[in-house]
Formats: sequence, structure tokens, C-alpha cells
Amino acid sequence: LVSIIRHALRSGMNHIETAQMYGCSEIQIGAALKVLLKSGEVERKDLILQTKGAVSASMTQDQLRRQVLSQLQKLQVDYVDLYSFHGLNSAGDYDLLFHNHKLIEVLQQ
Repeated sequence: LVSIIRHALRSGMNHIETAQMYGCSEIQIGAALKVLLKSGEVERKDLILQTKGAVSASMTQDQLRRQVLSQLQKLQVDYVDLYSFHGLNSAGDYDLLFHNHKLIEVLQQ
């Protein structure tokens, strides 16, 4: 994976996307990024790192916070540039984020 990301970077690509629901990809990408960042081949500020998580009707802000922190730990970074959610397909899903549970506030912290 280090070689693949290295080739992508050398080809001008800087957006790396993964997700909690993609098996162990956050762990694998985190390990590869650690090698590339430590070697100085790329700086964190030059990457656009995106990951995704899931929400449910019963999810609390604390649960989402723990989920995001776990994802950051797996990726071995302090922040992601873009955070997306799987399966937001209805007005009810939108309400979970912005109204009922105000889950979006977790990402704004």
C-alpha cells in the first residue's frame, strides 16, 4: 500500500479516502501514511484525507465522538480534512445530524 500511495502522490493525486465500514482500510492507510510522513516524502498539510462513519437513530454525541477518535487513532493522524457519513438518505437522517441529536456538533469541535 505504501508503494501504491507513493505512486499516486508522484502522479499528482493527494486525496485519500477510506471509511470505517471498509474493513481494516483505516488501519492499513494509517500505517502507510505513517511511513510516508516519517520519511518526509509527503507532509500532512499536502494531503486531503477523508474518512466516513455511520450514524444511527440511537447514537449520542458521545458515541459519535468515540467513533471519530477511534478512526483518527487507526489513521494515525490528528485530523481528517473531510468526514462523511454512510447512508444518509432521508430527512430523518438529516435531522439526526442537525436537529434531534445535533451530532454535527461533534465534528465542529
